Parts: sequence; C-alpha cells; structure tokens
Amino acid sequence: ILTQKYSCIIIIFLELGRGAYGVVYRAKQKGKESTWRAVKKIPKSAIKNQQQFINKIDILKRNFIR
Repeated sequence: ILTQKYSCIIIIFLELGRGAYGVVYRAKQKGKESTWRAVKKIPKSAIKNQQQFINKIDILKRNFIR
C-alpha cells in the first residue's frame, strides 16, 4: 500500500487539524465538481512501523469510506 502512486490531483483549501501521523486538510479533486473531502497528508518520516500504519488505514476505510 505504501508504494502505490495515485494520479488524482487535489486542491487543498484549509487545514482542519494535526495528529500524530500528519495534517488533515479540506480538499477537492481538481477538474471535477466533487464533494469536499478530508485528506490526510502523512510524511514518510512519520511512519515508524509499516504494519501499524496499514492497520490505521484499514480502520479509516471501515469507518469513513463509503
């Protein structure tokens, strides 16, 4: 999961908050009339344990991605 590349370009509008892993922003996908999204930007230096990071993504998928 850490090596995937995404071709989606997003426009960041506002910082919503900061956490242990990174910063959460309010954003939209460029070139589309899309809904607002919360995007978490996580620097590689914040990932100390890859499995723990993958577990966090799984939790987010279950709770927020519909």
